[in-house]
Amino acid sequence: MNMTPLSQNFRPLVSLSQRTPNNGPIVDETEIVEEVGQVKIELLPFFEQGPFVNIANDTKTDICHFLIIGDLLRFGQTSQHFNKVTQNALASRTTCIELPKLTDLALLNLGKVLCLHLLIHKVTDYEMASIGRLTGLNTLNLIQTHVTDAGLHYLAKLTKLKALNLGKTAVTDKGLIKLTSLNSLTSLCVEGRLFRSGSDNRMVGNDELPYLEKFTGLRTLNLSYTGVTDLGMKHLEKLFHLHTLDLVRTAVTAVGLESLKNLTDLHTLNLSETKVTDIGLQYLKNLTDLRILNLSKTDVTGAGLQSLENLIHIHTLDLSHTNMMEAGLQSLKNLIYIHTLDLSHSDVTDAGLQHLEKLTHLHFLVLGKTKVTGNVLKLLEKLPSLQAVNLYRTKVKRGDKQQLKELLPNLKIY
Repeated sequence: MNMTPLSQNFRPLVSLSQRTPNNGPIVDETEIVEEVGQVKIELLPFFEQGPFVNIANDTKTDICHFLIIGDLLRFGQTSQHFNKVTQNALASRTTCIELPKLTDLALLNLGKVLCLHLLIHKVTDYEMASIGRLTGLNTLNLIQTHVTDAGLHYLAKLTKLKALNLGKTAVTDKGLIKLTSLNSLTSLCVEGRLFRSGSDNRMVGNDELPYLEKFTGLRTLNLSYTGVTDLGMKHLEKLFHLHTLDLVRTAVTAVGLESLKNLTDLHTLNLSETKVTDIGLQYLKNLTDLRILNLSKTDVTGAGLQSLENLIHIHTLDLSHTNMMEAGLQSLKNLIYIHTLDLSHSDVTDAGLQHLEKLTHLHFLVLGKTKVTGNVLKLLEKLPSLQAVNLYRTKVKRGDKQQLKELLPNLKIY
């Protein structure tokens, strides 16, 4: 959910650093509820250190409402009191409630709640029973919680649910079978975990994907860091409304991309760290609505870019960490609407960049750790829309950068 940007000038309702002698709140909760509807406020860092309920009103009012209720133990109240406070605040049209700390998931009476974010919290299968009673939910975020397959059956009655994030949980293929009744689902994330050691937790694999065929209305699907392979990709062939697909660090190869050739509604495709090669890019030729394409850390080369020549609506292209030579960049000249291009950590040289002259809408160009030199300045001068360029660890000298800054004073150089 996109919340209204918060005003920098605000009057906080109550500071958690201010306490009455008995360690109670400086104002009671009813005063907070009345006052919060009248001002725009910003959530301060000290609020983030303590438990609070964050309630955002209908975005059409252009006001973000935050209800600070404090620690349940400090109030010395039961979950009944918790419900009373939140119900008062929910008298208006409520679209979102966030609970960064859960001591008692007292949500049974919050029938108006549409969005629930419980990310990175110790929510377990036990609390899922309460969540399952929130029949009005359309968005549920459980990323990095302790939810397992056993807790998912409580979600079966949330027939209005449109967005579900189970990323980095212990949910497996078996658990997703229990979600097939969620016919309204348009967004699903089952992203796996990536640990600091570099290993990942691929709880979800090919066995899950047959159940995704039932979600014909899916528009967003995140399968990154899962065990999905080319075999599993076949189960995506009928998801014709798919708009965004993330396959980062999966075992998908060129063969698997054939399953995407008829998904012409795709706007965003993330293939970073997959085993995709030039051959696979030919299956993307029909995806003429594609706007964002990430091929970072794949085996794609300049030769494969010929398959992208007709994808003229692409505006963001990531070719970093690829074997990208200057001749291959010639295929980019037709992609005139590109505004973000990442060529970092590739073998691109000054000669190859000459093919970018026609990219007059280019705003951001990343050339860090490439073989470009000070001669690239002549090209950059010809890009009228360029706002920022990354020349980190290139052969462009400090004096060249200063010269470029004088010629293009509004250009940001990194």
